[in-house]
Amino acid sequence: MEKDFCEYCNAVLPENERLVTVYRHRRGQHFIFERVPARVCARCGERYFSAAAVREMDALMKRTKKAIPSCICTGDRIAASLTRKFALLARI
Repeated sequence: MEKDFCEYCNAVLPENERLVTVYRHRRGQHFIFERVPARVCARCGERYFSAAAVREMDALMKRTKKAIPSCICTGDRIAASLTRKFALLARI
């Protein structure tokens, strides 16, 4: 299998994924996701997400447009209503 390289520092990317926290901003709203799988460059820390993970985050941001008020919500309450690999922690 071919090795993948970091596009910023050219280091070899690890095969395994780590669970990371992602902060996203979309249309004036801030979203925090926990436990998102990503390949992380050991040299510079750049994170690489699978297409499925990015699609899932986008879907959660669209879905929570009306479901979650503009306050900080606890991760437990939101995670309990989701059956996803990772949870939307808060929408600020």
